[in-house]
Amino acid sequence: AYWEGDFDRLLSVCELWMTEEPFSSRPFAVGSMAEITVDNITLGLEYARRGLVLDPGSTTLRNQLAYALIASDQYLEAAKLLQQALRKEPDDFSLGILRATTGMLAIRTGEIEGGIASYKASISLFKRLGNQAAVASATAYLALEVSRAGAPQANESIKEAEELIKDLRYAPEVGVILERAKRWNAAVQHRQGTPDALSVSSLEPKA
Repeated sequence: AYWEGDFDRLLSVCELWMTEEPFSSRPFAVGSMAEITVDNITLGLEYARRGLVLDPGSTTLRNQLAYALIASDQYLEAAKLLQQALRKEPDDFSLGILRATTGMLAIRTGEIEGGIASYKASISLFKRLGNQAAVASATAYLALEVSRAGAPQANESIKEAEELIKDLRYAPEVGVILERAKRWNAAVQHRQGTPDALSVSSLEPKA
């Protein structure tokens, strides 16, 4: 289901997986990732919390919980969680995902330039690691956040993400995130009355 990009089926499978292996944090990590991808933040938050009960030290689950908290406007709890995770001196990959989520928090709280800088630091780190899927994912999430914020970098970020996923064989969630970014960008341009904006009433994203 994951490799086919069928996130609805993936979510159904994760629920069965949680029942089959109730003491494993893995189905909660995968389920939280899938829910965040499709913008079902309530369940993404729930799965991350449940997974952390089983594996309190998981950086992946901490990061997913922080993302869901930010998306739910719970900024103080998210900031505290990110600070705790960063103090644990995570490995380079974990540091990359935490920096990206820190960038999301900055942008959502109005620090656009600082947030973009955090995302770009994350992207640079993933490039050094040779992790193309993580580079594309961070770039797509950056495009989503600057599009939501109506920042002037939105079009450029979307184009960069489009280039990165052309030959990307992995991480099907990146395409889903990029489509969300495009819908936000079109909707924001429409609201702002951008001259070349398309008619996007049917593409209005969820608040």
